[in-house]
Formats: sequence, C-alpha cells, structure tokens
Amino acid sequence: MTRQNRTVQPIAVVIGVSVACLLIGTVGALAGVPDGQHGELTEQWHSDTAVSLAGNHHTPATDGERVFLPVSGAEDSAECRLVAVSASDGTTEWEAGIDPQVCTIHGISDVSVERVDGDTRVLAGSTENAVVAYDPETGAAKQRYPIDSYGYAAPIKATITGNEPELLLADGTGSLYLYSIDGERQWQYTIDGYMQADPIVSDLTGDGESNILATTIRGSMVLLNSSGERIWERQHETPVYSMTTMSTPANSAATIVLGQSDGSVTAVSAQTGDTVWNHSVGSAANVGPVFDGTGDGVSELFVTTRGGGIAAIDSETQETKWRQQLTENPVQVVPPAAAADVTGDGETELIVTTHTNQVVVINPSDGSVMATYEREKDVRIYASPTLLDTSDDGVFDVYVMYADGVTVALTYTE
Repeated sequence: MTRQNRTVQPIAVVIGVSVACLLIGTVGALAGVPDGQHGELTEQWHSDTAVSLAGNHHTPATDGERVFLPVSGAEDSAECRLVAVSASDGTTEWEAGIDPQVCTIHGISDVSVERVDGDTRVLAGSTENAVVAYDPETGAAKQRYPIDSYGYAAPIKATITGNEPELLLADGTGSLYLYSIDGERQWQYTIDGYMQADPIVSDLTGDGESNILATTIRGSMVLLNSSGERIWERQHETPVYSMTTMSTPANSAATIVLGQSDGSVTAVSAQTGDTVWNHSVGSAANVGPVFDGTGDGVSELFVTTRGGGIAAIDSETQETKWRQQLTENPVQVVPPAAAADVTGDGETELIVTTHTNQVVVINPSDGSVMATYEREKDVRIYASPTLLDTSDDGVFDVYVMYADGVTVALTYTE
C-alpha cells in the first residue's frame, strides 16, 4: 500500500482535534549510514488526528494557508475524514467525515487542491464512491463526482478534450473517469486491477494531444487518447508499484519508467508500448524523480528498494552512479522518493521515508545523508513525503503522513 506523492514537481521530472503539538521531534543518525550529516529536520508541528488503524498511506495537499489531511480509520467508525489544519501550527480548522459504515483503510484518497471555475477547491475521493470538491475555508461540499468504487489517486485537473479544464479521476478497482468541472461524465475506461501508481496526464506520444497513462497492481498498463480510447495496452508479469516518465533529446515522445515488485526497473516507449530497456535493483522497486543530481549533464533516475536503500541510475546507460543503504532494519518497502529545494540553497534535494519511522534528506550528487528525523512514537510510514511550499518562498517543507493518521510538518535547518 505504498503511495507515491505527486503534489510537487519543482524539478525537471517529466512524469505524488483542536491543537497540534509543536516542536517535539527528535533527530538522529540512521543505522548503517555514515555520520556525515550537517543539518537537521526540525518538527514544526504534528496533527491531532491519530486513529486506531495503523494503515494510513494517502497524502495531503495545501492551498498555502491550510494543509488538507486524508485520514482513514477502523471499519464502522467515525475516524475516516478529511481534516483541514493550519499550515503554520497544525491547528484543526474543520473536518469533513464520511458515513461510518463505509469507513475503511482506504476511507479518504490522496488529496489535490485546484482552481475550479475561479474558486479554490479541495478534491478528495472516498469509500462513499465519489470524489467531492470542498470549500477550503469551511469544508462545505460544493460538487460531487460519482465513481463506481472508492477513490484512491489524487484527482487531476487538466485540459484534455478541448479548451476547458476537466477532472481525471481514478477509483480503487481500475476505472478512470473524465468529468467536466460541472459534473458531467465524459467517458470511463476500466483496466484490470487497482492503480497503486497515480495516472499520468501529458502529451506522452509527442503529437500535441493529451494522453492518459495508467498501470495496475496486476501488471496491466494502458495508454489512452483524450477521448478515452486505447492507443496501446500491455501486460507485465509482475505488479507495477510506481511509474514516472522522462524525455530523451532524440525523441519527442516520452519514455515511461516502471518500478515493479520483482525489482525490475523497466523503460517503455510511450509511442509503441515496447520495452526500451530493463534494469534490476534486486528487490521490489519504486521509481521516483528524474533529474541531473550529480551535475554531469545526464539525468539520474532515483529508485528506492524493499531492501531499504536508494540508488541513482544513469538514465542513458542504466549504470548505478551511487547507492545508499538507509536502514539495516527489515522493511516491507521504501516508498518513492520526492525532490525539491528544502534547504533554501537553490539546489534540489531528495527526501525519503524509510517505512521504519525515518525521514531522510539526501544529497543527490553522491547519496550522502544531510539530515534525518525519527518521530518519538515508533510508527511506520507507508507514504512518500509530501513537499509543500506554504510560504511561497521557493523553499519546501516536508509533510509526512504516518500509519496512525498523524501528519508531521518538518523544516530543514543547518
């Protein structure tokens, strides 16, 4: 149930309850990682949203003033709700719950914040089989978009079929939906299995038209045109956990890169669906950002693994430029890394959650650890970190959803 953050893409990746407690985190070294860090991840606040179910794995979003937290809980409970907290101190401003009879581990989906018809709206799906657009200030439901199953991935606003923005929605059982902003369903397409990796909307084939790319945990993969018609489809032998895309100078079409359960990192042509190359990292792989972190003029693909490590893979030769072991403890999986400038030096850093209660800032040039954080309560992390620039100064803070429903806000300091 690893979730991939797609909230921020500040780099060249072409491809996710009253008062919170403040400033009580701990910072420490990682087991097995050389002591070379020169910064700290300082806890600014943590939300008062703990639940009895230790399985939360969906990611928050922000409108700059508030952070919107998708909290899921135990079955037949009132724990499932979307919670708006102050971005400055984590104080709860409002909550929007769902029917307790459908509260489950997937109660609330990943969240997105979009401008809709001139107004800011908070978009989130739920096990009420709908995506709802909420008023960010009050939590009032403004629009409801029915889907056939529970919401999973964050809703995506994009101009796909014409000149007007639309919403692409995905449910937990393999269906994609395109809706007009006012709630009219344009089309629906269903593939085999649920989509753990967020769909991608972009001109992937290089013909100037929007495409929709989706993969599932059963290994299915499909590329659609703007009308929801299949361009190509392929079947992988092992589940696809995550995906991203990258460009090549010689081709206007994108290359799709998949992270798979058997450790395969597979590159696929967006034009044909054919395999371009395959590389193994040895254990279940999650692909993350793609950018030139080493400064040699060639982009790296940053891949995390079930073995508790992260590697920088040359996007042209597939050679491993560096590899860093993040934990010696057994882990189920390391979620995909995120990337942004969290230090304020104008450079991009990697941020990784290790599944074992650790958040790590990594220098992408050599894999060295710049800072680490461990929450005082030992709770697992199933989700990638969410990077949000709530102060609009170009420096991103780190928000981490823990399995118990608590979100922690972290800031990098020297």
